[in-house]
Formats: sequence, structure tokens, C-alpha cells
Amino acid sequence: MKILISFLTALTVGQGTFGILEVTGTSKSIAGLNQNNDNIEYEAMSRAALTFGTKIRQSYFDSDSGYTNWSGSSGSKQILSRTKMKSDLTGPTQEIAYVYNSGNKGKTSQLDILNKNIFYGNDKLTYYFSESKIYKFDWKNNSYANYGLIGGIGGILGGVGGILGGVGGILGGVVGLLVPSMPKQEPVTGSESSTIEVYGRTIKDAVYNLSDDSITYTTLDDNGKDWTITKYHNNSGLSDILASGSDGLGNYPKLAVEKKSNDTYFVVGGKVSVYRDKNKKVENITALSDSRQAYNVFVDSEGMYIGLSDSNDTTFKAHDLGVIKQMNPKVFYVDRINDMVSEDNEGDGYIRGIQWVNDITKYVMYDSKTIVKSNSYLGSKYAIDGTKLNSNLTVQYHDGNPRYSGIFDYGVMYQADETYKTLTAKGKPSTGRGQVNRVFNDKFQETLRSSNLIGSSSLDWDLGPNGEIFIWYKKENAKPKLRLSAKSYISKVLLVEQDSEITVKNGVVYNKTDKDNQFWEVEIPDANADKGYDLYVQFFDEEKQPNNVITSIIRLRPSDIAKVDLSAEENSIKEQINISNNIKQSEIIAALTKVTGIKITESDVNINTDSKATYNKTGEINIKAIDSSKLVINKQIIEIPQLVYDISKTIFDPFETNIRLGIKDYEAKVIKKIADSSIQDNSTLSIDQVQQEIEIEISQPEITKNGSISVKAKKNSAHLKGEQTIILPALNAVSLAKLDFNEQKVSNSTTDGEILEIINKLINKEAIKVESQDIIIDRVKPAKVGQEGHIIIKADPESLKVSDSNIININKLKYDLLNFKIPDSSNLFSKEEIIRRLNLITGLGEVTDKDFDFELSESSVENEGSIKINAKADSELLEKGIEIIIPKTYNLAQDGLFKYNVNNESKEFIFYESTNKQDIVTYLQEEKGWSQLTEDDIDFVKISNASNLDALIYKIVAKEPKKVGSTFTIGSEQCVIVGVKNDRRDLSEIITSQIDIKRIDPLKIEGESDEELIKALKQKIMDESKKQINSAEPIIYEDLHINLIDRYKFEIIANEDSEYYVGSIEGKYYLQYDISIHKNDFKSGILINEEDRNDIDKLKHALYSQFPNTFIYWEETKISLDGASGNLLIEGKQEKSLYSGNLEIKVVLIQDLGQIIKVSNDKVSKNKFDENGLVSVIKDQNELIQWDQVDISVIIIGENAQVKIEPKEGSKMYVGIAKINFSIDNSVKSNSKHRETKIVLWILAVINIILIAIAAVFVKNKKKDEE
Repeated sequence: MKILISFLTALTVGQGTFGILEVTGTSKSIAGLNQNNDNIEYEAMSRAALTFGTKIRQSYFDSDSGYTNWSGSSGSKQILSRTKMKSDLTGPTQEIAYVYNSGNKGKTSQLDILNKNIFYGNDKLTYYFSESKIYKFDWKNNSYANYGLIGGIGGILGGVGGILGGVGGILGGVVGLLVPSMPKQEPVTGSESSTIEVYGRTIKDAVYNLSDDSITYTTLDDNGKDWTITKYHNNSGLSDILASGSDGLGNYPKLAVEKKSNDTYFVVGGKVSVYRDKNKKVENITALSDSRQAYNVFVDSEGMYIGLSDSNDTTFKAHDLGVIKQMNPKVFYVDRINDMVSEDNEGDGYIRGIQWVNDITKYVMYDSKTIVKSNSYLGSKYAIDGTKLNSNLTVQYHDGNPRYSGIFDYGVMYQADETYKTLTAKGKPSTGRGQVNRVFNDKFQETLRSSNLIGSSSLDWDLGPNGEIFIWYKKENAKPKLRLSAKSYISKVLLVEQDSEITVKNGVVYNKTDKDNQFWEVEIPDANADKGYDLYVQFFDEEKQPNNVITSIIRLRPSDIAKVDLSAEENSIKEQINISNNIKQSEIIAALTKVTGIKITESDVNINTDSKATYNKTGEINIKAIDSSKLVINKQIIEIPQLVYDISKTIFDPFETNIRLGIKDYEAKVIKKIADSSIQDNSTLSIDQVQQEIEIEISQPEITKNGSISVKAKKNSAHLKGEQTIILPALNAVSLAKLDFNEQKVSNSTTDGEILEIINKLINKEAIKVESQDIIIDRVKPAKVGQEGHIIIKADPESLKVSDSNIININKLKYDLLNFKIPDSSNLFSKEEIIRRLNLITGLGEVTDKDFDFELSESSVENEGSIKINAKADSELLEKGIEIIIPKTYNLAQDGLFKYNVNNESKEFIFYESTNKQDIVTYLQEEKGWSQLTEDDIDFVKISNASNLDALIYKIVAKEPKKVGSTFTIGSEQCVIVGVKNDRRDLSEIITSQIDIKRIDPLKIEGESDEELIKALKQKIMDESKKQINSAEPIIYEDLHINLIDRYKFEIIANEDSEYYVGSIEGKYYLQYDISIHKNDFKSGILINEEDRNDIDKLKHALYSQFPNTFIYWEETKISLDGASGNLLIEGKQEKSLYSGNLEIKVVLIQDLGQIIKVSNDKVSKNKFDENGLVSVIKDQNELIQWDQVDISVIIIGENAQVKIEPKEGSKMYVGIAKINFSIDNSVKSNSKHRETKIVLWILAVINIILIAIAAVFVKNKKKDEE
């Protein structure tokens, strides 16, 4: 019943939100607060179970718009979708991308992004890339009218979706949050475009930067060696190459961008780098101990997360198919403050994403778990186990444990092929199966999102180091209220005094401005108060059994105690940063945030680094709290040590060969070079300073012996450190720097031996023959197409024959046409298209028709053709040549051309009189892959109606021989003959009667699963429709099926493969059942205060809050107060409401036990003066009391006794305490009085001990929570 009604109620097209209900709890307690003192302060709540009828194969979440762009399989296609939470919180949307078909007169079809990788998406566009192109899809207009509802079950499930709720939903008794059901799929027509295309290279990664509207992408050449990072600016259409390099292992950079920054981070070969947009250059950040291929790189304000594995494939397929997971993944973390590298040991080694929510809560997502840092408090970190099986919701997982699938509505999704629990129409336990995405949200963040702490009109507030919330206000103004929206999953709110269970009087008030804007108003502490408040917010969470609630704690604290003292030693950042003149302000702020535990920004501190350290004085970093800051006070000063120059970093110019200088000359040159090289931050050492602080030892060169200069800083040097040895070449050594290599022909393949030959040839001295041990050859940069290369040769320090160094240039390479590929070759290729593609190749760009010869031999249906491209001898860009085969043209007479398979079932394309060229072209494009065929390429012509055949005869004629022909001809026409059947008749012409089958009772629909229930409902509608259809001819119902439009309308539609009918007719129905079936759900009645018994609004409040899990759609009901009985009367809102009949719910007054329990006489006979006797006296005289709702305790002391009666914990029926005193009614004294007194005193002692023990346990657990 529960599942079926949830589905069927969702059939209302355009259904409004569930009414926002006024909800107040009649109990002051929060479920789990007192009953479970081990309440977890920081944890995740299960928010949703989403299913879309397909597996999410890749996704991208945009935190600004709340949209998740993703793709899933549909047959052989990869369909682009996007989804977000509906504004009324009733579930997800699902919009599917459609594009206009080329040349098909306004017809649209689903966009196929097969083998394409999504790298960005928001509410307006989606970016994705293939191996050769980067695409953009613009989401433009809705086109629901063209398609109606999409897909079988998915189409009729309408606006409910996987999450059903909001206040009106959850507290109104809608299906549980975690019961999977599909949203209605809505087609959105847009346009696809491509502005970036590469040739001879493969696109390996791409990122979009919203900050400067740019796309940065990595390409790898077809040889798998050379990589390039290119940045494309959307506004100007210009591109910049940011970096390039080579990796013989086939590795390439993975990219990342930081929010609100134009910089680009990348990792390749273990090197972590950033391209600084401001300086237009690459900076090296650090190096990892692992040089494998990076599969993911993420950067945020705190650091970088870098995932590496043995896989060179980092496409979405490698993630989706589990390739990377099986290839030894590992994660490294780079701290932004000091660039320290550590191996991440919190996750599972396979990082999938980083997500900040409102700059407060941080999710670090791994494939099987998520590490959450709820807020700045170190103790707010915890883990979500994405693989956990909750037996209350899930029966089993198939094909392995759940895996990360993305972000939905700021929560983390884990996806599995799952058998989940549900209910049948009869309320019996059942199961369903599908790809289910279970969504987890941090409960602290969920509370913030439900409040006026977040949003456009939010309060002025900050987080404290221990997760406290400080709300600021001007003391001369009225103190603001914290608001919690009723349009949320909140079920109850409780405000208590700090670290206690004492309720704040009038601390929470339920209020509303209109039906759609209702909220709890919460008192905040005075700014100068001694203590604050603890706010307990209870959410509906079906995973949490048995209460179905989860409680979040918000610690509201007086704002006057918020400020952190920057001058305190524990808040010093000097141990956290690399102190230097060049420290960045962002590093300082990050360090301050880390040590203080509060999120400090530029608006809190002034950072002055103008006092730079020099060689003669120290500098300082002055960090001072801004007077207006609400978070920090005072200042801290960090000393920058005076500069010290490292001698080893000096690059000395070569000394003249064949000349021996004097000792003083050598010393002077060395000292001057060190002084000149010591410049740092506009500070330089003087020659005198250098001379006083170094030690120099010189060994003069000889004719056959090198000399040396050893220079090092003195032990007590204040300005210098390090040392270096400089080789003085032998007097007869030849200077490599003086050799002229310009006329020498050197290529990438020139060997070391050939370079030696060139050197010896240029030296041309018989006495000197340079050998391999005399030189070091460094092949710095190989020549590439359009780019020169360089080889550096330098003398080995031990060589006696040569000195110095030189650079040999390698001429840029010509492009080898043997590497040129045309995978889509056809007769339509022209020389101009060849030029366009050649100029896409990196290093070219200026190819013209003067660089090559072009010859096209066209193909036909019988023969292949060819394209011959040969470089001209004088071309400076191209060399060699290639012949590319052109496939045969499309053949209309191809065997089986009009036969195809659907789910391994053979089908045949049937021609009717109404079939047109568009139908034929669409079929050939989609089923046969004739992608280049258009309507202009063929004709569809009637020949005759042959008398000896049942069918008409038509021919399909080829009009564009470059694309299509036929091995069958009639005269000079290449064509194919096809049989054409008479047109199918439109159902609306055959069935003219109006169909209105009136009421259908869903309780009479049988089925064990949602699919079976919907199937049975459609069959019921078909059976009832047959009774009303009047037709002059028999109807073949096997060729028809039912499509449910909404809860009131349906269509009878001709099957797609019907040979008799087309079109559809519309009918009416409505779903309705007797609401009294729910009477047992309300048998206890609703509890209400005496003074509220006639207030219909408060009665509704009590109904919704006391029966949160009852399955009734309150939006479909009319609720009134029966004047005669004083009970609530629930009826259907209108004639075609979901409900018929009525349901009477008893109104039970909340009573004070102290006022209603009475006895006529407090004297009791001796034989009844025991616990059982005294209780029976009270019960006999108070028969209307619900005794199962109270606790009774009896204390007897001698001849006196007291009976105390109080409500059971959690009871909503009674309040107050009744205390009744009794005494024995005769004067006979018992000899056992002394013994009884001793027993009573012992009982009292035990009671006191128990009370003390309970109090001790409570205090201990509270202390444990605080710790």
C-alpha cells in the first residue's frame, strides 16, 4: 500500500508542494537525548536514496547552482543528465539533454556523449571532452510538449522522486526518505558546440576555471611521449601554452584549479607545479616520492590531494570500470602552509573528490569512505563508511560494495546495485532492485543550511575554535533570533542552558509569515552572558532505528567571549610557516586558521611584511588584529632572520684557458662574483663583506693539469654559508664556448659519438683528441615539429683537454605525413579540409596548399577510393607522403539494410505510405551508422501499385553519389526497390467514444513490486476502457498499450511496431480509496492541551507531529473538527481526491495527574496497608486513567504511606505528579514496627543510592561528551 500510493499520488502533473505545516512538539524532550547519553555530536545523516534507472557513470557537482551533471547508459548511448533538489525538498529533478537532429525539421533526440569525459557543469552549460575535441552543451529551453513523459516507470513517477518530504512530506506521513523511486525525466533541448580541436594528439585532461572563463587542457602526442598544457580563453578565443615536456613512460599532467584563482596546478612524473597566471611562469612546489601517473588532483585553501596509480588511463571509464582501483592507488597530501608532503592514511588510497559546503564543512571523498571535517573544531572530524549495509533498508549488494558516485544537494553519494526493502500494496514486506545512490549529509551542516545563518539575509556570525557559534549584533539594537526553516527535515527543536538539561523558557517559538514561510525562532544568548545555550535540532532519518530521528547540537555562546588573543604563545604561527621575505599572505592566514581553530580572513587581520630582512638586519612579519574584527585581538610579530647567502648557488663564469692569472686576480674574480650573485630582495653583500667571511684555496693550472679554486664560508660567518670548488682548466685545454656549431647538421638521432666527431673536427688539432670522458652531453630539449631543440655540451671537471660549455641547436622538425590519419575519410574531403586538420597539429599552423600535393580518387559502392598527400620538396613544414583509403560509399542494396536488433530480437523497418525521407534517414543514421547521410542525399519515389502484389512499390534513389549509391540500378539510377504497406490508421479515427472509467480503487491492485503494481494498474485501465470503446470494426488490443499521463488522465497508444495503428486517444480516471483503512494507525488518538481542544490549527500540529510516519498525503485531505464528538474528521478534499469516506480521530486531552487522581478516604484498613492494597484502592476509584501510561511508586513508613503517580517517560497523555498520603485506620500497634521501619529506611537508602548512581552516570557521560 505504502509504495503504490506513493507512486500513484506522484502522477499529478504540476503538483504543488506539500503544504508547509506548523509543527511543534508536545514533549520537551529530544528523542535520544536523555535516553542515550552517548549522543554523537558530529556524524552524518542519511538524506536520500536516489535511483535514476541507470548507473551514474561519471558526475560533476557545481556548488554555486546545486546542480549535479552526470551521464548514464541508455542502450548503446551515454546520456547526459543533470539533477538537483527541488525547492520544496520533495526529491530530485532529472533533466535530460536533447539536441536538434541535423536536417530533420525540428525533431530532437537525446544527446549521446559516449566515451566523453565531463569536467564541468552548472545550471547553464556542461563541458566534456573526447580524445580530439572539447565540447560545450548549452541547456536552453524545456521541450516537454514534444515528448510527454519519458520512459515506462520513470515517466509516471512524476515529482516525488527518491526523497519525499519537507515538513509537509515527512511529518505529513509521506514515504520514507530512503525508499528509492525514480524522478520524472524532463527533456531539455539545447545546443552542442566544439571550440577546441586537436590533431595528432590526444586530450588527456581538462579543467574549467570560472574565475577567468577559461579551459585548460593537457594533450599527449600520438607517440605517447610529449605532453603540452594549453589554456584557451573563451572571451578572446586565444590560446596560451603554459607548459610542455616529455615522459618516456607515457605519463601526462593531471590538472587542478582553485576557486577564485587564475592559477593552474598540475602533477606529472612526481613533480608538483603551478602556473602562476600573474607572473606567466611555472613554479615548482615540491616533488613526491612516487612518480607514477596522477589519476586525480584537487586543490583547496588548505592543501593539495594527489592520487597516483599504475594506470595511465585516467578517463571516466578507468574510474567507472574499477581499473584505477585495482592498480595500487595511493594518495599524497601537500600542505599549503609549508609545502610539506605526507602520504594520506585516512582514506582508502583512492581519492575521488573534495567538496566544501559553505566554506565550513569539508568532505574528502574516497571510493569507499568519506572523511568529514564538520567545522573548524579538530574534534569534528569523522568518517562515513560508504560500504556499510544497513539491514533496515538494504537486503544485499550485488557486484561488490557501494562506490562513490558524486555529490547530490551538498551530500556525498555512494552507489550500488542493491536489493532494497519496500512494502507491497497490502503493506507486506517486499523488495526492489536497482542502482541506488545513498546520500549522506553532515548533520551540523544540515542544521546550518536550514537556518538563517546561511543565505542572502543571514545573521552576522562566526565559528569558534571548538565549533561554537557566536552571533554578533549591535547592543543598541534588538537582539536577533536564530531561525530554523520548517521547509527542511527538522522534526523537533529544543533549547537548553549550556551543558545542562534545563529548558530555556520561551527559548523556541514556532512562527510563520505565510503558509510557505514557517519557522522556529530560537533565542540566542546575550552578548555579555556568563553562559550560552545548547540547541538540539532533531531531523527525520529513516536509517536511525527505532526512533527514525537524528539529533544535531548547535552550541550558541555569548559573543563577548569569542575573541582569540593573537599575542598568546599558543597562537603563534612561527613553527607552522617557512619564514622568509617572500612568504605569501595566504600562507599566513592559513597558518592562523590552523593554530587558532577559527576561520580567519583578510577582514580580521592586517599583515605587514614591508620590513624585509637584509644582510645587515632582521625583518619582521607584523600581524595585527583589525579593530572591527570579531574573532581576534592584539597582535603577534615574527622575526625574519637576516639574509644568508649560499656560496654553492653561485654560477661562476668560465675562466680563460691558456692563461694563468695571479692568486690575487683569481681571488678578486671569485669575491666579486659572489658579491654580485648575492642579491636578494634588493639587498647585496659588499666585496669587503664577502672577503672577510670566506676562505679561498687556489691551485694553479698547468699545461697538463687542471687547477682549482676552493671557496667556503668561515665558521663564524654571519652572511655566508656553503662552499664550492671551481675547476681551472689546464693551460692547453680548448674552450668549448669558442666552437661554432652553426654549420653542423645535428638531429635528435645524432649519437654521442657523432657529436664527439664534430667537436674534434672543429678543434682540428692533432695534439688534442677529445674523448667521451672529456665531455658531458645533456640533451636538454629534442627538436619537435615547428620547435627547435637544444643539446648542451660541457667539459667534464676532470678533463685536461676541454673547458667551458656550449649549446648545439637542432633545427625544428618537419611533420612526417606518414603519421597523418583521417579516420573519417570520405569522397567529400577537399584540400582545404586537409590544410585545416594539418594546422591543428602542434607545431604547424601555417601549412598552405603550397606545401603538399593532393589527389582524390573517389570511392563507389563497388570500389574503395583513396586520398594521396605528398609533401613538396621545398616545404619547410612537411615531409614524405601517405595514401589514405576511402571506404566504399553507402550501398542502398546492402543485404539486411532494413533489418535490425532490439535486445537480441530481430526487427524489420516497415515502410508505409506515410513513411518519408526523414524517417528513412533517421533509421539509417541510428541503426546502421550512416552518420553522413542527409535527406538531400536520397529520394523516396512511388513506382506503381503492382496488381500481382499486396504492397505498393517504391524506390529509394541515390542522389549524392559521393556518399550513397546502389549495386542495383534501374536505367542510370542507383536505387533499391522496397515494398510499402498501406498506412496504419490513426486510433482517433477508429475510436471516437469518450472514455471515462471513473474511480479505480488502488487497494484492489495486486503486485509484489513497483513494476508489478504499475503493470496491474495499466491492465485494469485497459480492461475498463474496453467496456466503453465503441468501434465499427474489431480492435486488435495486442497492438495497443496504456501510458499514464498523470493521476487523472491516461492514453491508449499504438505500439511502435504495430502494423495496424498509429497515434493515441486520451481517457480519464482517478485513483481513490477509503481513508478509513488507516483507522488503526490513529487508535490512540491525538493528545492536546485542554485550552487548545477547539483550535483547529493546533489540532493539526498535534496530528502531524504525533504521527510522523503515517502514510497519508495530507495535501489530499480536508481536516475539520466534529462539533458533536469533539474529534477530528479527515475527508477527501474534493470529489476526485485520493480519499473517499472519512476517518474520525479521537482527541485526547492532556491531563494533570495531580488534578484528576482522587481518593475518597485516606484511611486504609490494616489488611490493605501494603503496596498492592494501596494501589488497588487508587485504581478502583480512578477507572478512566490509562494505567499503562504512568509509573507508580509506594513508600511505607510505619502507619503512614505515600503513593506517587507520574507519567511514563515519553508519555504525551499526562503531565504533573499525583501524591496521595494514606494512614492505617485503627489504633492496633504492630510488634513488627521496628523491623518495618528498618526495612523502609533500607529501601529509602537504596532509592537514594540509585538516584545518586544515575546522576553520577549522567555527569560522567556529559563529561565524556565534552572531552
